Amino acid sequence: MLRDDCVFGKEKRLILNFLSGWNEFLYALVFTKEKYAQTMPLGLFYLDQTAQYTAKWVDLFAGMMISIVPVLIVFALLQEQVTKGLTVGALKG
Repeated sequence: MLRDDCVFGKEKRLILNFLSGWNEFLYALVFTKEKYAQTMPLGLFYLDQTAQYTAKWVDLFAGMMISIVPVLIVFALLQEQVTKGLTVGALKG
């Protein structure tokens, strides 16, 4: 039983590390100067900032949909492990 908790803990840590790296905004805003090194949220931020006095809603929402795809792929691949990890952590015994 202890081994199961450790395995699911590793997978949980993998998912959380992926999501925190994917959603990184502040460090990328402060430390990256080159356009090729920017993260996806920073690119969406600059896309919104380049539109002066107007909103490019179509481009912004298209970028948001593209940025969701990798997160959905990771979740789809690890969905069974997430479910098992939640149930193992909830059961007593």
